[in-house]
Amino acid sequence: MANNKLTQRQEIVNYMEKHGSITRLDSSLELLIFEMPARICELTKMGWKFKKTRETKVNANGIAKSFVRYSIIKEGDRV
Repeated sequence: MANNKLTQRQEIVNYMEKHGSITRLDSSLELLIFEMPARICELTKMGWKFKKTRETKVNANGIAKSFVRYSIIKEGDRV
């Protein structure tokens, strides 16, 4: 088992820098971080600014579901 010392905030920032944006689903599936909005809130308090884009997709049951996609507008204190 790998024992790297990245914080969840660092993982989220790294993901956004590599992929351009992140959603809560990306965070859960790709990073196994299930409380991404809390980490975004912490980053915001550290001076980071994010663009929040609301998107909607239809699920397998034909029901439209909305979610937020975050991308970095301005970096704050290093995480």
